[in-house]
Amino acid sequence: MTLACLREHVKAIYREGVSVHQKPAPIRFQPHDDLALELIAKNWRLVRDNLRRVGLCHIAVCLEGTQPVRFEAGKLVLWFPECTTVRLFEHRAETFEPAVAQAIWSVVGVHCGVRATSE
Repeated sequence: MTLACLREHVKAIYREGVSVHQKPAPIRFQPHDDLALELIAKNWRLVRDNLRRVGLCHIAVCLEGTQPVRFEAGKLVLWFPECTTVRLFEHRAETFEPAVAQAIWSVVGVHCGVRATSE
């Protein structure tokens, strides 16, 4: 996938206003792909906005101040500024992780798991 194709895909997502219930045209990224990480990082605010739009504000609030930092074993590692929010995310992982993964898929078109860190 070229960077030009990737930009066109992102522009199409913005135009269509994709929500968690809609799926964009799939892009074949590997979960460890640098382009996938860059795309997720650039659209991280939209991922959180998507969670708010579908009524998952409590998850979006938990993700305030976070940043995607790397892929590890097929999972996107999210950096949290505070240990308490990491513990909250891990405690509620059963519901938080699939919702965040679905929002990433809806906004960016990348399938990946999610885990938290404060390191």
